[in-house]
Amino acid sequence: MNRRKPSVQVDKPIPQKKSRKVTIVRELSPLMSHVGFQGGRHLHPDRLPTKQHDATVSLRIFDTKEETIENVQKYSDSLKRLLVSGIHLKTVPESLIDRLTHLEKLDLSNNQLGDGAIPDDMKKLEKLSDLALNNNKLTKVPPAIKRLKYLARLDLSTNGLDSLKGLEKNRRMQILVLDNNKVSNVFPDISHMQRLEVLKCKDNVVKEIECDVRNLRSLRDLDLSGNSIVVLPSDVFFLPKLEYLSASQNKISKVPVFNIKVNNKHEISDIDLSGNKITKFPGHLLRICKRTDLSSNKIKNLNINSLKNLERDPDKDLIIDDNPLVFPPADMQDLRSMMIYMHEERLKMKVYRGVKVVVLGSHQSGKTSLIQSLIDQQGVLSEDVHEAGAGIESYDMSIDYEPEGDEEQGKSLNLCIWDFCGHAFYRYPHYLFFEQPSIAILTFDMKAYSSEEFDDLIASWFDWMMAKTNKIVTILVGTHGDLLTKAQQNDVIEDVKKQLAEYKDTRARSINERIQAFRKPGMKLSKALSEHLVVLSKLQYSFDHLRVPNTIIMTSSKQFVGFDLLRQEIEKLARSDNFPNVMQEIKTFWVDAEDYIEEKGVTMVQPVMTFEEFRNEVDEKFGMRRMINAMTEYLHEKGKVLNFSQTPSLKEYVFVRPLWLFELLRQIYHHDISNVLSYEKTNSFKAVGMSTNRFERTKSELLSEGVIDRELLQGMIGDLVPTDMNDIFDDVIKILLEGFCIGYPVAKLKESSQGTAKYNHHVKQDDKGKMKIQKILIPWLRKIGEPEDMKEKWQRLSERKNIRILCKFPIYFPPGFFETLCIRIHQKKTRTDYPDKIKKMDSQEKVKMNFMAHWGGGIHARNDEHKVHIKIHYVPGGDNVGTDLLFELRADIIDIDKEDEAAPGTMWNLVYPLLFEFEETIKSYEGSILVERRVCCPLCNSPSFVGEWQQPKQLQTELQDNLQRKCEACKEMVETDYLIQPRGQKTVERVLMQLEQMMS
Repeated sequence: MNRRKPSVQVDKPIPQKKSRKVTIVRELSPLMSHVGFQGGRHLHPDRLPTKQHDATVSLRIFDTKEETIENVQKYSDSLKRLLVSGIHLKTVPESLIDRLTHLEKLDLSNNQLGDGAIPDDMKKLEKLSDLALNNNKLTKVPPAIKRLKYLARLDLSTNGLDSLKGLEKNRRMQILVLDNNKVSNVFPDISHMQRLEVLKCKDNVVKEIECDVRNLRSLRDLDLSGNSIVVLPSDVFFLPKLEYLSASQNKISKVPVFNIKVNNKHEISDIDLSGNKITKFPGHLLRICKRTDLSSNKIKNLNINSLKNLERDPDKDLIIDDNPLVFPPADMQDLRSMMIYMHEERLKMKVYRGVKVVVLGSHQSGKTSLIQSLIDQQGVLSEDVHEAGAGIESYDMSIDYEPEGDEEQGKSLNLCIWDFCGHAFYRYPHYLFFEQPSIAILTFDMKAYSSEEFDDLIASWFDWMMAKTNKIVTILVGTHGDLLTKAQQNDVIEDVKKQLAEYKDTRARSINERIQAFRKPGMKLSKALSEHLVVLSKLQYSFDHLRVPNTIIMTSSKQFVGFDLLRQEIEKLARSDNFPNVMQEIKTFWVDAEDYIEEKGVTMVQPVMTFEEFRNEVDEKFGMRRMINAMTEYLHEKGKVLNFSQTPSLKEYVFVRPLWLFELLRQIYHHDISNVLSYEKTNSFKAVGMSTNRFERTKSELLSEGVIDRELLQGMIGDLVPTDMNDIFDDVIKILLEGFCIGYPVAKLKESSQGTAKYNHHVKQDDKGKMKIQKILIPWLRKIGEPEDMKEKWQRLSERKNIRILCKFPIYFPPGFFETLCIRIHQKKTRTDYPDKIKKMDSQEKVKMNFMAHWGGGIHARNDEHKVHIKIHYVPGGDNVGTDLLFELRADIIDIDKEDEAAPGTMWNLVYPLLFEFEETIKSYEGSILVERRVCCPLCNSPSFVGEWQQPKQLQTELQDNLQRKCEACKEMVETDYLIQPRGQKTVERVLMQLEQMMS
């Protein structure tokens, strides 16, 4: 099936309102014809001017004799079109165009014009918008063209051009025709043409489509057929207005794999890739294109999942003629028969379990280029852009699995690859997705590397990984190796190996020194110290058994170097004991269920199910209920669904379209949200009724306060959740708040409220038990400083009774730890999972700790009943080593003579729920986090005492006969009430409260 390609209008007449009677005028040169009039309905070669003084707008001349030029000049005041084509013209007389200042179109095609034939006086044609120079003998772009600032249509086809230098200033170009030349580099020279809609560049010698093509965001029609292009970059398919793409008759062997945005609404009408050397069926194109021509390639196998796009949309068309098809057989032409055959055959095929690969590394370290090159098996360069360089991208690929011993031949190792954006902003949001079992590819830019940069580029990533898991399996990859000499490459590799060894030894030595401190002769350990020693021993084991990569793989995506070694290393690690399930045969119904779930996810508006709904539906469709848990785990590892079974707040959800979730979180967590968030880029903000003023006001609130307005959020995710479906939007908010714990609801205070507080941090439920959520405070986005009035108030309480607890992170403080803790503390009012020792506490004390201020590094809160001010914050550790997280409580009274200060026991009752949340947050990190728990002396604030709150009953027994302890810093005796909750304090307070209630 051939489509009709849009033609380029080279000579489009101006519509006229009425016709005129035409007579011959003798004084007009007989060599001039095709004369048009202002007000004439049509242009016709036989029409000539009348005796009346009408305004001539179009002329065609057949020679450039002096008499002809003189006649042309007579119409200089009105002439808009001049046709001088096909007259063997070798040079353009300056006198011809000297006075034609109103000229809009000039046709000089089909002549013999060479370099230098176009006079500089052409720059006087300031209104010229259409210039035809096709079928001439030009080898360079005429210099005068760059002076034509209103030029919108330019035809340079069928010349001898080898470069487009000279078009740098033509920013209004809309149509550019370059067919049949010798141009090799196109896009760097035209990337400034942001209005360009049509680019015809067939039959040239173009070998590469540079990344500059992404700047042509108005491009609708792109024809690059008949060139020597080998790599087709994904940037081409992401052009937002592209309708027609022809890259036929090139040397393309593979179409890049790319993710199609969940909210993508743009569809390409026609993609022609016929006559290339494509071997792997690019089924993902069927999702974005109405008509795909892959005829005359080398494709042997089609993909059944991709062909389902044709089943769902009968208007889509796929041309696959003249390919050596094997699966399905080439004689099958009917789509239905193809699908039936492929489904039946697939049931006979064996499917094997693969492995997840996460790709990490600092921002712009070359991760995306590395992944694309690895998948496409050819060098691909992909620079970070806002859309692709944020959040997580997911890819699937398979590599040949070399059999060992009696293993079956012809197996493939399936890889699920997750590309983590390396910007430091994402180290907190991405923690959830860094799971085991997986292979971590850690990339670093060899060109940017130095010994001083080792911590930022490599060591910090190992700390990040080890905080989440003790079982990391890592491949270290140096990128941009082509930018260094061989000697420089060796120097970098050797230095990285040296630094890695020192990193491991330093961490292990630091932990060992702490262990030895507990093994002094005669030292008696409390139970809490004993548990701390156990944690240290586990950390020591983790670092002793840390598998630092012995081999550093040097790669170059530009030269496609090092990728064979990378594939071999991935296969080697996949065979190791770390991945016992890899290459196990998958049960047939799992494969069928995978197809069913994937298709269902595409059709769901909100592709999220409760686990119970998911299990019931799969059970009803396929049975095998007892195996659904194992199947879900398999699909999760493969990236086909997401079920965070180890995360309590999310284990009841199944995300059946992971890309939807990635895109949802990307809309909220974006390192460059100030530039990405735009009112004009989407209609969603208008759909929710936001004016531009309200949008700018709520955007400013998000950027400055880290508080997101309900309407703003609804507009931000409007392409994922329809703006008219409020029930679904409310469900999404619930998942974000309760599942992903992105923040908590707040309400804007009136300006007349006292103090500098802008928000009420505790939104109350209505009579029906529902909470109206208008704004959400997102701690990770809140970067403001500590309010001055809170500083002053805290300082005024410095002499009051206080408890100060220090949790020191001497090695690594995980990004987002404090933010997570704040949200847990805020949510604790509705928590029911406290252990018995916490549940026994007075519930009113837990409820009445209200947030007063929340800034980038801490929170201020108050318990009104007992008049206690609570401050939780983190600061750099002593000597800038590590990080100190502090829980501080002070009696919040001004006049000590008139009011009683809260007793230390009361303060401990208040701090215990906070410390419980702290310990639960620590447990959520399954890896190696070293925390030293201390209680500070109330007299000198020195952290002199070991924090014993994890085992308080044991300590209470030990302190029964010893009610004071000596501070090693100030040498003063300190009441143990300030170091641990006094025994019996809770019982006394509860009895008194019950008596009070009885008396009332």
